[in-house]
Amino acid sequence: SFFTYVQASPCTTLFGIHCMGCGVSKASPEDAEDATMIDDLALKSGGGDQTSEFAPPAPVLTPHGERARLLGISQSQLPGTSLIQGAPDPTSIRVMQWNLLANGMAHDGFLVNDVMDETKATELGLGAASDLEGVLEEVRAAKKAKADMAPLQEKFASARSRRNHDAIVDWDLRWARMKEVISMGQPDVITCQELDKMAHVQTELAELGYECSLSPASQYSPVHKVALPAGKPSEYIEHLKSVGVSFAPNAKSTCRKLGLASDEHADDDGVAIFWKGSVLQADHIDFLPYKGTQHETNDKYAAMVHVTLTRKSDKLQFHVCCAHFSSGDSEKDEAERLHDLTTPIEGFQSPIEWLQDIFAKGSTLFCLDANTAPGRKESSTVWKLLRGIVGVQSVWDKDYAPDGAVLCLPAPVTTNKMRGPLSGQPRKIGEHMCHIIDHIFFSTGFEMQQHAFTPLLYENDSEACNDLLPSLAIPSDHAPVVVDFCLRAVAC
Repeated sequence: SFFTYVQASPCTTLFGIHCMGCGVSKASPEDAEDATMIDDLALKSGGGDQTSEFAPPAPVLTPHGERARLLGISQSQLPGTSLIQGAPDPTSIRVMQWNLLANGMAHDGFLVNDVMDETKATELGLGAASDLEGVLEEVRAAKKAKADMAPLQEKFASARSRRNHDAIVDWDLRWARMKEVISMGQPDVITCQELDKMAHVQTELAELGYECSLSPASQYSPVHKVALPAGKPSEYIEHLKSVGVSFAPNAKSTCRKLGLASDEHADDDGVAIFWKGSVLQADHIDFLPYKGTQHETNDKYAAMVHVTLTRKSDKLQFHVCCAHFSSGDSEKDEAERLHDLTTPIEGFQSPIEWLQDIFAKGSTLFCLDANTAPGRKESSTVWKLLRGIVGVQSVWDKDYAPDGAVLCLPAPVTTNKMRGPLSGQPRKIGEHMCHIIDHIFFSTGFEMQQHAFTPLLYENDSEACNDLLPSLAIPSDHAPVVVDFCLRAVAC
């Protein structure tokens, strides 16, 4: 695997891709006072003059490492880049499904490991790091006793814990790591939720060869800049089609409302589909409104995205759909998700009818953050409904039966998070979310080959709590689901 820094060279490649001028970030002269970590990494020649002719070039940090340095993160905490298996077999289709954790919703007090550089922390007078196990113990005890969380918030909400949390959820740091993961994994299709930096991401993924429109001229335009009338979801869909980008922002989103508190340019989050332009060609982009009502005062819209793609090498066509269901762990929340999935908005099909029709057309992938786990105990669940579509399978079929029964232990998870004393939602402090909620369902036109990213597995709750997300390695509160498929028309 690669290290978190590389030797400076005109032809340096970070992820098996030539830099082509975009290069590796270098520290500017203005950053000299903050360069303690770079000095620690500098190669020395036996204690003598570092400019000796025998000294190799000083290492240069990757964009992720450089941003970490500027945020005061210890270089020893940075992950390697062997998170995902290398480029897929050229006959397969590699799919990456990932809830990215919207920037507008990232600053919510996640309980995370301390990664601060001690020298920098001392310079800034931040004090010592809190013991994570100790914080966990007190948070859990308070949660179990249903105690007031205010004393805990006051006790643990130190300057250091705030700076550490803000560093880990920093968008520039997280996006740099996401690009590393994408570059090392080379997925052919990327589906994502909670994307609230679409303009930025569309541009940067295009530099890596990814497309999200039928025409290169189509560029994302924020939905909040359009005066959409209430109670008219058809006009919302027409706006998405006119933009021509495979992204469905949540109009009047909570994400943007929260983000505006600190960023006047905050955007709505939504779901998106990207594909590798050298491998795939898009034939059609479509949307379906859901999670809404026809009430004349409703102006909060959301949609699923559907893209029809053709593999250039053999002209095989397939479909990709992407969605994000509402959150919540109660029976009422699951009932609401089922209602959203089965209830049509006037003038449109219900999502389940829409999906069944697409599955019937041919090879189909349905990628989503369902916010629901297979093993729920209700008689009717989202998992059972989707898994019950004729001819449809799941990438989790080796782990869960169609009725939700667990087939092996420990079962994999795709989210492993807990809000701590810094959270602005006291009732959620100490609530450990550790489940499979991210899914890829696929029709019989596909055959699953492998998980290219090894799913997260924990033997017990304590082990999971020592590996909470987001982290430097996995820069979201969700792990990516990366799977290799082959189309049945090709010998697998």
